[in-house]
Amino acid sequence: MMTNNLQTDGLIIRQSNYKEADRMLTLLTPEHGIIQAAARGVRKMKRCRTASSQLFCYSEFDLYTGGDIAVVNGSSIKDAFCPISEDIEKLSLFTYLADITYAAIGEHNPEPEITSLFLNSLYAAAYKNISTNKIKPVFEIRLMRLCGLMPDILHCSRCGAGAEEGQYFGYFGVNDAIVCDKCRVKGDIAISPEAYACMYYILYSMPKKIYSFKAPDRAFEELSSISEKYVSCRLERKFSSLDYYKKISVRAF
Repeated sequence: MMTNNLQTDGLIIRQSNYKEADRMLTLLTPEHGIIQAAARGVRKMKRCRTASSQLFCYSEFDLYTGGDIAVVNGSSIKDAFCPISEDIEKLSLFTYLADITYAAIGEHNPEPEITSLFLNSLYAAAYKNISTNKIKPVFEIRLMRLCGLMPDILHCSRCGAGAEEGQYFGYFGVNDAIVCDKCRVKGDIAISPEAYACMYYILYSMPKKIYSFKAPDRAFEELSSISEKYVSCRLERKFSSLDYYKKISVRAF
C-alpha cells in the first residue's frame, strides 16, 4: 500500500494539459504499476524545468499520494529518449504501445518486467536504430506473455498435438493460437517457418536479448499482422493509435 509520500522511478506513457498551467501524467512505474499524477504549474515553468513532464521521459519522481491523483513534488530526469520525440513514426508507435500497455495492466498493478520491456524498447528505437517494423511485433508478443495472455505455440490449440508428434504449426488462430494443418479453419492465418521462429524467440528469450535476432523483412511484416490481431482479440478492443501509426509509418517492405 502506498504511503502519502512516494519516491519512485516512472516513465511517462501519457500526458495531457490540464487547467491553465498543469499537466496530467500517466506514469508507468516498476513497483507501483500505473499511477496518475498531476504536475501543477509545470507549463508556466522554464523549459528546463518542464522537460521531465514530457512524453516518454523516464525520471525519478517525488510524489504526494494522499488523494485519488498523485501530485508531483519534484523529479529528476534519468533519460528523455529525445530521438523518439523527434521522429513522428517512432512517436506514434510508442503511443500505441503505451495504449496497449495501459489496457493490459490497468492502474496500481506492479509490473517491473513490463516497465523494463518498455524501457528496453525505447532504448532500442532511440539509440540502437532498431526499426519500428521490428519493435512493434516484438513488444506486442512479449507484452502478451508478461501480462498472462501468452499464446501457446508449442501445441496445436485445437487437437493438442505437439511438435514432437511431427505436426507443422502452419497456422495461427487469433482466438486460439497456433493451429496445425489438419485443424485449421476458415479465418486462420498462415504463418511461415521464419515468422514462427521469430515468435518462439520473442516468447522464450532472455529479457535483455529480445531484440538480438535477425529475420527477413517479410517475416516481421507477417508477424506484425498476426500480433496486432492477437492483441486486439485478447484485450477485447481496437486502438485508434494503431490506425494512426499505420497511416503515417514508412514501411521498408
